[in-house]
This record gives sequence, C-alpha cells and structure tokens, in this order.
Amino acid sequence: MSTKKEKQKIASPGIFSDERWRKLFGVLCVLMAMYLIIAFVSYLYTWKYDQDKVIHFTWSSFFQKDLVVENWLGRLGAFISNAFFYYGFGVPSIVFIVLLLRLGVDLLKKNSLRSFAILTRNLIAGMAFFSLFFEFVFRKSNFTWGGAFGESLCFWLTNFVGTIGLFLLLM
Repeated sequence: MSTKKEKQKIASPGIFSDERWRKLFGVLCVLMAMYLIIAFVSYLYTWKYDQDKVIHFTWSSFFQKDLVVENWLGRLGAFISNAFFYYGFGVPSIVFIVLLLRLGVDLLKKNSLRSFAILTRNLIAGMAFFSLFFEFVFRKSNFTWGGAFGESLCFWLTNFVGTIGLFLLLM
C-alpha cells in the first residue's frame, strides 16, 4: 500500500508539483506584469517620440549606442510596448497584464488554475472584440488603438460587410 506522500506525487505530476517552482514562476509572472504596466503607461505618453525609432525592430538598432528613447524603461520597454500596441492588439493588450497578475497570484496562493483558464478564454475574446471596436471607432487616429489585429480585422470586415454592416455587427 502506498503512503500519502506517494499518492500526492502521483496525483500532481509536472513542474508545479514542486512548491519552489510554483512560487518562482508566480513571482516571475507578477514581476513581468509590473514591468508591462510601467512600459505600457510610459508608451501612452511617449509613443510619439519613440515610435519612429522602434517601429522596425532589428537587433542592431536595439543595441545601437546612440539610440535614445523616452520610454521610462528604456529601449526594452519601448520595443516591448510598441510590439504589444502597434503589432498586437492595441490598448486591449492590457489584458496580458491582468492575466499575468492573476496567474502569478493563483500560483502563489496555490489556487486551482481552472478558473484562470476560464478567465483567459473570456479576456482574450474580449481583447479581440475591443481591438476591433477601438480600431473602428478611432480609425483616423494616429495612435494605434486597435493594433495590427484590430486594423486588419476592421479592414477585412469592412470589405466583407461594409462600414454600416460592421457598425451593426459591433452593436
């Protein structure tokens, strides 16, 4: 007959069965979320100054000595936030911060990840919708409210159902 500890090891295989790895990954998720918060907030203020410097990412431009950016977290913060906002989902990319925080807290508190999976599904669907919505509403803006995802989806749907059809679809 097996002991209680052996049953626990069999019941929870994987990297998170060891408490140290679970806590380490939880702390890393919370720290990454805090980093993204600072980078994203800074991007909202400094995107006009930094975008022409970070729009076309190359490793040589990233390590350029004379490249000066205004982002509060320097080059890395400018490149990462530009990737999320310009090439990603735009302002709804803030969902990634919420997901990282929730995952980190759930791992640290030893909560089940089932509710996190449901939240992830719902927030990603909402992020896709709001990326399209912001791009449709602020289409003429210089700032990329919906990112590349919202822009391409808005363009495709406008060609498919027309502007009035997309408006009715969003309502």
